[in-house]
Amino acid sequence: MGKEGNKYINWMKKHKIITAILAIVLFSMFMNLITPNVQPTPEQIQQAKDRLAEQQKQEVINQQIEEQPPEEIQEVKPVVFNSEWDGSVAQVKNYLRNNLNDWDSYESVEWSEVQEVNLTTHKYIVRHKYRANNAYGGTILVNQIFYLDEEGNVVNVKDWQ
Repeated sequence: MGKEGNKYINWMKKHKIITAILAIVLFSMFMNLITPNVQPTPEQIQQAKDRLAEQQKQEVINQQIEEQPPEEIQEVKPVVFNSEWDGSVAQVKNYLRNNLNDWDSYESVEWSEVQEVNLTTHKYIVRHKYRANNAYGGTILVNQIFYLDEEGNVVNVKDWQ
């Protein structure tokens, strides 16, 4: 091999090195395209933190809901109602306590069921028969109808036959 052969070999060596360098550069560029090294912005970081905090809150709420025993469903009583014990109506008894001549002589005889009527002047009606002393000290039998408003205040009383 002569001088020309050595030139060709040197030329090949140079080109192999250039080709290898070019291949490495192209490979690294390709890898950067596939796996970009992008850092999240502060706004993206905050959004991720907010999402995580919201998920944690929801998990705590769900856990508390699961731990709570189911509440018993109770029937809501109206403001004015008959006592389950003796059938009396508390608001009427309080009215009589404040208005009878001699509360100590009061004796309940009979109560009607409370009627809900929803009129403009009153909402409830109940009839009550009782004994009590009058202003002269004599015991009398009284039968009255009591009219009560939506808050349970006695707004009118009438004698019943």
